[in-house]
Amino acid sequence: MKNFFWLLVIGYQLLVTSLFAQEKPFKVNFQGEPSFQKGLLLANTGQYQLAIDELLKVVELEPKHTTAYFLLGVCLTEVGKYDEAILFLEKVRDNFSQSEVLHYTLALLYEKKEKWNEAYVSWQKVNILTRSKEIKEMSRKHLKQIEEYLK
Repeated sequence: MKNFFWLLVIGYQLLVTSLFAQEKPFKVNFQGEPSFQKGLLLANTGQYQLAIDELLKVVELEPKHTTAYFLLGVCLTEVGKYDEAILFLEKVRDNFSQSEVLHYTLALLYEKKEKWNEAYVSWQKVNILTRSKEIKEMSRKHLKQIEEYLK
């Protein structure tokens, strides 16, 4: 359920971002050429590997489709491919610099890979961007733990 919530949040954020981006308009097309919408629906139904396969085709056809890269990073995280997830999320970090979800996901991934300096920077960004008291408190705990670890 936790994963589904985050995918909904990310899906909404990706949808809004795409609507205002300079990318091709959305077309629902589940047969024939790959579509971002199909990848998003697959991800939202927990079919992460199928979503990854679909989204890889999308970015091959549209290398500047930043929202597809973002969702690829999330799906790769869900299937435990952390190194690949980091690569895709880092590709779009500048495009989604104000995304709490992006920095939160990267912070957790960096921690899993024991990249403490990168995790620290991402948690700082989460702390700045979030409006949630709970997430702000959690990010401060992570920052404090990393500080202790780096001593």
